[in-house]
Amino acid sequence: YLKQRRFEPARHALQERIRLKPDNTFAPLISLGVLTRHLGEAESDEHFHSALAQWDKAWRDRLQTPFGLLSYKAIALLCLGRKEEALATLREALAERSPGDVIEFSHCELLHTAPCPPEGIEEMIALLKATAGN
Repeated sequence: YLKQRRFEPARHALQERIRLKPDNTFAPLISLGVLTRHLGEAESDEHFHSALAQWDKAWRDRLQTPFGLLSYKAIALLCLGRKEEALATLREALAERSPGDVIEFSHCELLHTAPCPPEGIEEMIALLKATAGN
């Protein structure tokens, strides 16, 4: 839904996923944060804070690849104003990238077109594009 820019179905699906699987909400919370940030809604930071509070568990459970987990963490950090830490985390994610890991741009594109894009989103996109081209 996010890639199709169908925001209300995306919101509903993410909220439902969080409700149904409350023990694993790291990535869905970040996606919900990106959506609400894109829509200019104040609660986006709350979603990012909640997701980062689950970082240790998400890393331990490894329901995503290290690249995926670190990429999501980088997005949350960037949106919370922690630009340098976010870019360092993205570099770490790119170093952990395996051949099967696909670089996804949809979250960055939504953040880039948000009413108040996070500082550093251009650098994040540039890092992803440089790596995707290799």
